[in-house]
Amino acid sequence: MANCTNDSITSRSTLTTTLSASYTTSRNWQGTDFQNYALSSGLFWQDDLQSAKRRHQYKVIADLSYLKFIDSTWVKGADRLQTNFLWSRTERKWTHSYAVVFYTQFLPAERQAFNTETGRSERERIGGFCSPGGLELSYGATWYPWPRSSIQFSFATAKITSAPKATLQNTELEHFAETGNTVFDMHYGGSLLVNIDHPLTDRINWINTSRFFCNGLDRDHVNFEVINRVAIKLWKCLQLRFDTRLGYDPQVNYDLKFSQEIMLGVFYERRKPK
Repeated sequence: MANCTNDSITSRSTLTTTLSASYTTSRNWQGTDFQNYALSSGLFWQDDLQSAKRRHQYKVIADLSYLKFIDSTWVKGADRLQTNFLWSRTERKWTHSYAVVFYTQFLPAERQAFNTETGRSERERIGGFCSPGGLELSYGATWYPWPRSSIQFSFATAKITSAPKATLQNTELEHFAETGNTVFDMHYGGSLLVNIDHPLTDRINWINTSRFFCNGLDRDHVNFEVINRVAIKLWKCLQLRFDTRLGYDPQVNYDLKFSQEIMLGVFYERRKPK
């Protein structure tokens, strides 16, 4: 902000928190098909700073939910923390930019595993904060289709990822580093970073946060995650939300992950234009 004192600055900030219930039907999500009910909480914060010489966009997204399967117990569902930081030097719709993306989970996941010593099936903890996780540093050209939306086409992206060994489909591959039950990898290639926050009507808002990365032309060198949200304001603090997620990670398996959630819940939103 100190460097912008001589510019005319426009700042827009949005904070949205939600608490909702949902019904989910999934296919090949974490390797299984299922239907369930869920309780979900979420946070969305975005700040856009624009002047004649620069344009900054900061975003934080957090989701945490617990699922109830039929004839089963409550288990953790969505668990995501993602931060996007985008810096560009002009207010034009097309400009070069730098971006930093960090993503991880809050809590460890669990799965059923057979214990050969006790002869029983037991819950096994998998990973935790920063495992799995990733950090992406990129430089490229950014297009601003709307005031609070951006799409960066990166020519150079350095990517560092971590993953629990228990989630890998091929445990014999060499990795950049290993510690305990976690492996680390480094990759260099091209990427696409999508940040959409655009009102379709006075009551309908479209939010999309997606990542694409590629450093080869085969299925082992491409991965992506698409998170699309359509939020409909029904009445005051009541909101209907449609969340669609697509993902592909060759380290886990070669199948496309898909999840569709329909949620009805209460929300709090604060917008501060300046």
